[in-house]
Amino acid sequence: MGGTLQVLWALVAKDFRLESRNRDVVLSVVLFAALVIALFAISIGTGPTVSAGVGPGVLWAGFAFSGVIGLARSASHESEGGSVSLVMLAPVSRELVWLGKTIGNAMFLAVSLLAILGVYVLFYDAWVLRWELALMSLAVVLGFSGVGTLFSTMTLKVRARETLLPMMFLPLTSPLLLAAVTVTTEVLDGGGWSDYGAWILMALAFDGVFVTGSALLYQYVLEE
Repeated sequence: MGGTLQVLWALVAKDFRLESRNRDVVLSVVLFAALVIALFAISIGTGPTVSAGVGPGVLWAGFAFSGVIGLARSASHESEGGSVSLVMLAPVSRELVWLGKTIGNAMFLAVSLLAILGVYVLFYDAWVLRWELALMSLAVVLGFSGVGTLFSTMTLKVRARETLLPMMFLPLTSPLLLAAVTVTTEVLDGGGWSDYGAWILMALAFDGVFVTGSALLYQYVLEE
């Protein structure tokens, strides 16, 4: 158990060092999302009605597209550094490699989402410090990082990966995004658990199925 944790920590630390050397990834993701939110805020206004009606869609659309950009850029930097080939030579299970990369991507996505939420609060003056939104955000970050790790690795050797990744990844994660938009809308509109509870449970079920499937399929994708 101790050896497994040491290997997992080494994998996560490797991804953290790689991301820290390429700060442009986080910066470009946050700037892109901030620009999307700012443009919508300027064009459609920022009143209370807009904040609860249109704001959640703007928020999660900004996160979705910026997250895909970040996953693609992160995978590209890892491919250029040759770390994928070195990891494949290591005597560790592929599921452990997937878990390490998923934790690293989850850290990156969580930081990006926090920054995006800060921009959203600044423009829309919406109170987002609610446990329901925290749980929904956790489900989105977990789903995006788990499934995104699989698909970003799958498109590593594809020449047009920046185009192929969102075409494959976004349709699959659309139920998760739909749940996030619905829950955020209902919470900001003053709804109760009966209005959004089923959507949160659906998001958690999505993570259970697709994140587990990504872990099981990762070894075949990595060896290809």
